[in-house]
Amino acid sequence: MYDHVLVPTDDSETSRRAVDHAVSLASEFGATVHGLSVVESTGTSQRDQLRADLEDEARAAVDVVEEAAAGAGLECTTTVREGPPAEEIRDHMAQYEFDLIVVGTENRTGLDRVLDHSVAEDILEHSIVPVLTVPGPE
Repeated sequence: MYDHVLVPTDDSETSRRAVDHAVSLASEFGATVHGLSVVESTGTSQRDQLRADLEDEARAAVDVVEEAAAGAGLECTTTVREGPPAEEIRDHMAQYEFDLIVVGTENRTGLDRVLDHSVAEDILEHSIVPVLTVPGPE
């Protein structure tokens, strides 16, 4: 049923919960896990050191996915992209044939949800494959 499972991650606790679910589901189906992290670009005036730090954080986030997949005996690919997270995830989704996307969500409500459209909501709106949202720990 699922051959390729995408899990976008920023290495937050919520994302780590999504990684756990993605690996668990991939294990059930013998699927390949695809970890994706996006370095949000903040403009041309950004210093080189800050850029390196953000890239290191993104690499660490996908390393968590790779380690979890390896621990379950699964194939895994990882990608780090740069740009607006929602746009980069949509672009990545369009380039590859994923069967399932597993994404963490903070489950905001009320004014918080209206003012800050989440990446998870964007994925839900634009995906043509099933999306599993994993709530944060609270």
